[in-house]
Amino acid sequence: MKKITALLLAAILLLNFTQMICFAEEETPETGVIIEEYVNIRSVSVSLSINSSGTATIDIMCIGFSGTTHISSNTYLQKWNGSTWVRVNINGATKISEEVDAAFLSRTYTTTVGSGKYRVATVFTVTRGSDEIVTVRSNTVTH
Repeated sequence: MKKITALLLAAILLLNFTQMICFAEEETPETGVIIEEYVNIRSVSVSLSINSSGTATIDIMCIGFSGTTHISSNTYLQKWNGSTWVRVNINGATKISEEVDAAFLSRTYTTTVGSGKYRVATVFTVTRGSDEIVTVRSNTVTH
């Protein structure tokens, strides 16, 4: 009887642990902040700033957990057209792609933009045994 109880308890704990890993984001009721929980990613960020002359600076960063062997990114600058986000060029390209065979990727890009509301979306693929693919969006900036 003790063995059966122990097996049932172990199964319940395993199911609960599996559920914790499967949830990609969780909104805390106290702050409303979304907390990301990743399998391969320790830390990730994407930010956008635009100065008064229209120079947009894009910063992306991704750090994988120990054992990460590869990180790739595709970065897109997006402009709000009044009803949806559309891609705009970054220095003549519709996207900027990067790849490193390491657990750390950090890049800064600059481009010139006109007036409007902008954001950046970066798709990271992080390999640590298996691939984890996440899309991270920056803050929205109006110029």
